[in-house]
Amino acid sequence: METGSLQLHRLVQAILRARSAAEPDLAVTAVRPLRAAVPPDLWNNPGTWPEWRRLLLHALIATDADRALDSVGDDVAWLLHEAATYLLARGEPTASRPLFERALRRNYRD
Repeated sequence: METGSLQLHRLVQAILRARSAAEPDLAVTAVRPLRAAVPPDLWNNPGTWPEWRRLLLHALIATDADRALDSVGDDVAWLLHEAATYLLARGEPTASRPLFERALRRNYRD
């Protein structure tokens, strides 16, 4: 494991996916460390993209729309926006749009 990186074992990923919206504790617990692990200034620094590539799936699982994440809503919106920005910077506007929209909805909800 590299310094400054965050890895979730595939079993932890499966548990996070399987938890219902009524049981958000693991996802809530994952959101803040993920936010802290995200490299800064990804738009102007393509050197951060490999780290984003490793974190993207984790960020998407932890911010799943079916989870009750109101207690970390600002962090969720930020992660979604950053994930969308990463995809857009890599030339994937179609994949980035739903994430931008979810981030925007989350910001207006809070």
